[in-house]
Amino acid sequence: MPTHPSSAGASSSRAPAHQHNREGPCHFSLMSLSAGRRLALCVVPLLVLWALVAWATGWL
Repeated sequence: MPTHPSSAGASSSRAPAHQHNREGPCHFSLMSLSAGRRLALCVVPLLVLWALVAWATGWL
């Protein structure tokens, strides 16, 4: 059974910084953010894209 690369040289007396999910990788969850931040993560990139397209086509 393969071991985690970072735990190969770790001593057993030191506690791990966090627990890994054995069914999948560690990942960032959008649900940990507030509703306003989730909305901003969707809207801001779209506004930037719109502004770039508008500038490139001469609308701005």
